[in-house]
Amino acid sequence: MKKKNFIFLITDDYFLNFYSANYSYFFKKIFDISNIFDEFAVINISKIFLKKRIKIKKPKLKYYEPNSIIELYDLFKNKKSIGFCKLEYNFIYYPIFFILKFRSVKLIQISNIKLLKEKNISKNYTAFELINFFLNIKLKYYIYRLLSILRIFPNIYIHFETDNERIQSIKKRIIWKISKYLKISNLTHYENIIPINSIYRQDCETKNITIPKNIVFCDAPFIHEDIKNREGKIEIKKAEEYYLRVFNFLKKIQKTFKKKIIFCLHPKGTYNSLKNFEKIKKNFIVKKFETEKFISNSFISIFVISNLINLAIHNRKRIIIISSNLWGNYVKNKINQINKRKFFVYNIDDITSFNKEIFIKFAKKKISQKNYEPKKKEVTYYLKKFIKDKKI
Repeated sequence: MKKKNFIFLITDDYFLNFYSANYSYFFKKIFDISNIFDEFAVINISKIFLKKRIKIKKPKLKYYEPNSIIELYDLFKNKKSIGFCKLEYNFIYYPIFFILKFRSVKLIQISNIKLLKEKNISKNYTAFELINFFLNIKLKYYIYRLLSILRIFPNIYIHFETDNERIQSIKKRIIWKISKYLKISNLTHYENIIPINSIYRQDCETKNITIPKNIVFCDAPFIHEDIKNREGKIEIKKAEEYYLRVFNFLKKIQKTFKKKIIFCLHPKGTYNSLKNFEKIKKNFIVKKFETEKFISNSFISIFVISNLINLAIHNRKRIIIISSNLWGNYVKNKINQINKRKFFVYNIDDITSFNKEIFIKFAKKKISQKNYEPKKKEVTYYLKKFIKDKKI
């Protein structure tokens, strides 16, 4: 019997709860490539492991919720399987990783946006922050990597990457060179790295500008799990003060340019408990899951830290980076890295020093017409080739 080419997304309630707010947007790339396979499905393993379930909106796709490890094991029977694993490296999920390896499942990743570099990101960290960062983020990854080197867990068979700098950085690592020289694939996290177009280039080639040009603020939430994992508990008092400063700054910008302010929420940010965020809601247009659309059609795009800066660059937008001493070392280090690109960085801590002439002069500057990114082939091209060559 001929085996089916099966592509899947394996995940849990927590992931689906977040992405269910806009499945069509978050699953877009999977939808784009699913038609070259015989079957595509979402596999939710929460029934097996999680006692406390979250009520989720199920995707309108073939959807499995196996009741046991055996049921999950049987799902991959008589199939040539390739998929996306959206599970954290938690110990309770180790049986899942083992099954994926035992069933010879090929895992893929698609990184279709340029990422902010993580170089020297722990600079100036306190001892507490370094320990917190190691225990909450690094340790789980290191254990997973060790088990993948021992061939107990799977590596990433294909990593599709749009960022040439990141590709070069990975290939310069000693472990990558050794693994390629000795032809030992499991030494590295990625067996194959393939350059592709970014989503920004694709969007820029297909979008029609129909929305009036406004000023867009792309928020980096002051209260966020990633920051908690690195820096510990976040003070609500600091968060309140930060959003008051953001509010005052945006009011000045609004008055200077006489344009509407679109405040784009971060999907994973916590806002409801903050009184000063209510001021932002009452005075500006607040949107969620539409950040890319508004950046692409903005007069000015304002950021703290966000990979979407690259979308603004690609669309040749005027960019302002705001900073504040209220941020911890993690965000401050990222802002310093962004600043190396020589953007207009403005500290919002003292609004009395706001000089509108500086911003008006900035807005009159000519935007570079330099082509930001060379064109590459799409993911579908390579997957078709891998299937044809029977490498998948």
